[in-house]
Amino acid sequence: MIDHLESHGYRVMLYTNKNGFARFVRGRLEGYPLWICSLVDEPQEIGWTIWQGTHNGRIRGIDHPVDINAFSGTAADWEQFTSSCKDTAQ
Repeated sequence: MIDHLESHGYRVMLYTNKNGFARFVRGRLEGYPLWICSLVDEPQEIGWTIWQGTHNGRIRGIDHPVDINAFSGTAADWEQFTSSCKDTAQ
């Protein structure tokens, strides 16, 4: 599936939890940006790009729980990361 998406110009990011990372990603797909869900603690030994720390966050102006995510990098890194996503297939 990754090959198919990339062949059509899409940039791939993997989303999983720590167990899925250990079972399916480690040693096989580590060259892709990783969005990891770890609700207990920050995944220390996994090179993540985005970390989802909760499903039950609260944001002013939103009247229901939301996912809260963190980016592993600086504001400039985020700008570069998101601008590279805009360059993919339209």
